[in-house]
This record gives sequence, C-alpha cells and structure tokens, in this order.
Amino acid sequence: MLIRFAIIMFAVLASAPLRAQPVELIAAEEWREVLAGVTTDDDDSVLKVATRHSVESTTLLNAGNRSAALHDSVIALVLTRHVFERKERKGTPVANQDVAAVNGLQTALVAAGMSPGVMRRSAANLGVILGEAPTTMVIKSRPAQRPATAAERAAMTTVIRGRLIDPTSPIFGRADIVGNQACFTVNARNRLGAYTGNREAVLYLNPKTHTWTGGGMIDYPHGVCLDTIH
Repeated sequence: MLIRFAIIMFAVLASAPLRAQPVELIAAEEWREVLAGVTTDDDDSVLKVATRHSVESTTLLNAGNRSAALHDSVIALVLTRHVFERKERKGTPVANQDVAAVNGLQTALVAAGMSPGVMRRSAANLGVILGEAPTTMVIKSRPAQRPATAAERAAMTTVIRGRLIDPTSPIFGRADIVGNQACFTVNARNRLGAYTGNREAVLYLNPKTHTWTGGGMIDYPHGVCLDTIH
C-alpha cells in the first residue's frame, strides 16, 4: 500500500518535538471538503485520499511548514484508521505491516506534539460526516510472534501432510505462530515428483478444541506470511 511508505517517511521526519505548534481540530466542514467527490463507502477511494494527504504532509515537512504537515498527516491517519476498522467490521483482514505503519505514524505524531484528544475529536467528526461509528484511534498491537514448540510442529505437520500430493517426503522448515495462526515453511513434491521449493502453509488454531486446521499453501516468503496472517 502506497500510504505505508509515506507514513514511514513522515514518522522518521516528524520525530522532533513540536509542542509550540498546536494543530487545529479537523471539523466536520473540513472533512466535507476533504471527501468532496469521493465515494466514501469505497475503501480504496478513501485510502487514495489518505495517501494523497500523507504524501503532501511529507512535502510540507520538507518545505519547513511543519504545522501544516502535521495537519495533513492527521487527516491521513484518521482516514486510514477509519477504513481499517471498517474492514475489520466487514471481516476483511488488514495486513499487519499496514497496521504497524499506521501505529508508527500515530506514535510519531504524539511524540511531535499532536494531542491525542484532537485526533479523537477529529475522528468523531469524520464519523458524523460518514454516518458511521468513529474510529477509536487506539493503537492496536499485534500478538507476539513465537516459534512453534515441538508438540505444535508435530500437530501441524500432520495437518499439512494430509493436504500434500506426496505426504511422504516434505521438507519442513520454520514454523512460527502469531496469535492463533501460524506460518510453516514446507518444500514438497509436485505431481511430477519434483520439489517445488519453499512455500508457506498457513494454519489456524481452534482455541476451543486446541487443534490445528488449514494447511493451505501460499507463495510468500516466511516473513511476509507472518506479516499478513491475522
């Protein structure tokens, strides 16, 4: 997502305290201007607006207009968080690296002197304009990543073998767990008997039965797999 790169850039540049440069609340009237001509129930359209303001904030920051840069970055932050929470309500996953980038921007803004109250009230005004529940502006942490235990690996390999064309000869690599999901590196044979190279099996832990399910393969590197599971 383009906004991620602009957010990371701003987070680095905005680290200096700006306590003497307060940023105004984003009122309902300004949100109407920001979203003029935008299909507000389309997540991608709203994220494009957020990306534009994030890029503009970096340009303003480099030009020395730090107060205006903060203001544009708050617009980007609130819009992005609103879309992410709307996606969650729909059951649409948001990549962990995108959530982490937005968390980083919000943390940088607070460090730069932005009042959390201003951000929350700005988010509330956006919710009024959209007729939707406002984003909470709460920084959400991803569950800690940890390697699978020997017992967990054994249980997961049983599930994975059951989905392979040739269950007798897979080469198993790293298995790491984030919350109730896991990525397990597997190199298995295809129908021609040749190894396909490392792929990632994604598994899910049923917290009630404590059993692993899933095991479908994706062609992501292990780290990317961990960043995208929820």
